[in-house]
Amino acid sequence: MSRWPRFVSFVAVGLGLFTLARSLSHTAFAGSVAVPRAALDLSGPTGLDQLMLMMTIGINEFLVAAALIYGGVFDRRLALVLLALTPVSLVPAGIGMMRWSDGLDGVGVFPGATVTAAYTLLCLGTVAAAFILRRRVSERSAR
Repeated sequence: MSRWPRFVSFVAVGLGLFTLARSLSHTAFAGSVAVPRAALDLSGPTGLDQLMLMMTIGINEFLVAAALIYGGVFDRRLALVLLALTPVSLVPAGIGMMRWSDGLDGVGVFPGATVTAAYTLLCLGTVAAAFILRRRVSERSAR
């Protein structure tokens, strides 16, 4: 497959399967899983908008899941790139939240925030460990 460590594939496929489950909870099972857990009230005037945003998240998660699983099974380098891009993709979201959320009140619970933090740390740790191990292997083979 490649000279990248095998655990990259394991982490990518594992996160891909986890992301696929999250995708289903944000789309097919949104009404029974995601909406109650986030404490959203869809009965108000923004209910359809909230549901549409949740579906958009689920669609994006499905695409990420498919890419992670494909990369983990067939292309470890692609998996590593995807794992590295995940934390990078959160930077614009953080900037947007800081810029546009001032003065806004929310009632949602969003338990996914803690999961996202753990997911991001796992991505960063995997990428760092893969580069460290690859460098060590290269140094040993050069001797």
